[in-house]
Amino acid sequence: MSAFIDGRLFLPDHSVIVTDDDADPSWLELAVPLVEKYRVMTTSFVITVNGAGPELTPYVLKRSHTHDMHAAGADGKGRIVTWTHDEIVADLDTSASVLGGTKEVVAYPFGHYNDAAKQAVADAGFEMARTIDPGYVSIGTDKLALPVVRVNYGMTVDDIKKAIG
Repeated sequence: MSAFIDGRLFLPDHSVIVTDDDADPSWLELAVPLVEKYRVMTTSFVITVNGAGPELTPYVLKRSHTHDMHAAGADGKGRIVTWTHDEIVADLDTSASVLGGTKEVVAYPFGHYNDAAKQAVADAGFEMARTIDPGYVSIGTDKLALPVVRVNYGMTVDDIKKAIG
């Protein structure tokens, strides 16, 4: 993804990266067996406050969905937009440590982010961050504000094809 955004890698039109947030039981029970069967590389964004989660398959890469920021702060907004810079960096360092030290990409909790959160993510050593903003990644996309095409429970293959474009 990073090389594509930098213009150093060509990807065919309609290429996708499959991700999951929260390692939800429905993902574990319904999707992971298909991921393994069809050998589809995926990224599961894990909230690490309760650990790294179960070992799944070599086709599921676990990445940070933060350690303990997937909760509302005092004002009801996600902690990543209410905590201090140092608190965010420390949380992300902890999450990366739980996941074996990997710091390539993080998913913003609830999709909440702002410029201060983006700076803290970068200062924690992460190159990319995924939002829930709808859209497509192209050359030059802000690596700390990656958009997504959401796939929700109940969508058909035709629905997904239509969403991908």
